[in-house]
Amino acid sequence: MHIRRTSAAIVVSAAALALVVPGAAQAASPQSAVARPAAATTAATPFTARIASVQHSTGRIVVVGTGRPGAVVSVSGATLNAGATVAVKADGSWRAVVTAPHGEHSITVSQGAAGRSITLTAIVDIRLPMTMQAIALPWDREVVVAGDDAEPGATVVVSVDGVVVARTKAKADGSWFTVAEGLAFGTHRVSVVQRFDGTQNGGAETTVDLDGSPTLDTPVVDVRSQTISLSGTAPEGTTIELRDPSGVPIETLAGETEIPVDDYAWHTTIRIPGGDYRQYGITAVTRFDGADAGSARNSALIPITLRAEVTKYTAKKVVITGRGEPGAVVSFTDANGAVVRDADGAAVIAQVERGDFTRTLDPRLVSGRTLALTQTLNGKFVGEATVTF
Repeated sequence: MHIRRTSAAIVVSAAALALVVPGAAQAASPQSAVARPAAATTAATPFTARIASVQHSTGRIVVVGTGRPGAVVSVSGATLNAGATVAVKADGSWRAVVTAPHGEHSITVSQGAAGRSITLTAIVDIRLPMTMQAIALPWDREVVVAGDDAEPGATVVVSVDGVVVARTKAKADGSWFTVAEGLAFGTHRVSVVQRFDGTQNGGAETTVDLDGSPTLDTPVVDVRSQTISLSGTAPEGTTIELRDPSGVPIETLAGETEIPVDDYAWHTTIRIPGGDYRQYGITAVTRFDGADAGSARNSALIPITLRAEVTKYTAKKVVITGRGEPGAVVSFTDANGAVVRDADGAAVIAQVERGDFTRTLDPRLVSGRTLALTQTLNGKFVGEATVTF
């Protein structure tokens, strides 16, 4: 605190003197027998002065006190930018504002032209701008706010979007720390001010973004069950809504359009959409209090449907051509479910190159005239088809 008082207020009161003359007789009169009310007395308001606040950034000094109603109080000082003269209010209070440059100032406060005076001392500091750190914890909907250059003992007031959310005291080394909790998702203006010497002295402001966007893992496509498994993480207390490439909500196999988040995790299963999708874009949207709080996008790679046909058939040769997933391997089984093999006993397969394949078989090595084709990619089932010759 940079306020120092060097002299105390002087309060003077006068006591009434009563003279009594022994033996003096008092003449009686009709009025003397009537009780008269005592004369009203009013205690004089003492003359006091103190420095209420010092605003260091502007050098503004507020001096307040009490005095005789109607009296003139003068505030002066050799190093002040200018003095001030004010009248004492009817309630006995007065207030004056002066300004001063950086440094220590002796201020003289007087009541009346020949009245008593009080000397006060005020120090105006040149203060560097207050700094702070605001660390967003989006999924907890919190902002950690801290600094290390506050005035020791100052009250630090933290506001978010103009609303005070926390107060704390600066430690002896000027450090302070607090947490603004329960904030909404989105961008917020965080401001801090410090109060000491009776007023606000310094502050700082910044913006933080509490992004509620979830994560969306790589979708897992299961062609056999015609489903897509989805999972990810999201803020606790929210739900996840899935949307297709057109922004339309996707219903899960359980019939839900909003998926609960449990311990920051979520998972669900949807059906593979109809149509010739290759890359099926899926958007996971965090929902909180009926509004979107962030989103994440990923794509499900839907394998190309296996299609095949017999393009040539003779007693010794069957030529099968088709389309499938690039890089996939097509295997063949006959009507009895046995693996089709060539004359050397090796399993017959076809490699899908650039989405197309062709394979020639000897029908004499096949049981029946129906073949089941299965395509796998990296050992995973990605489609099947049937041909008859």
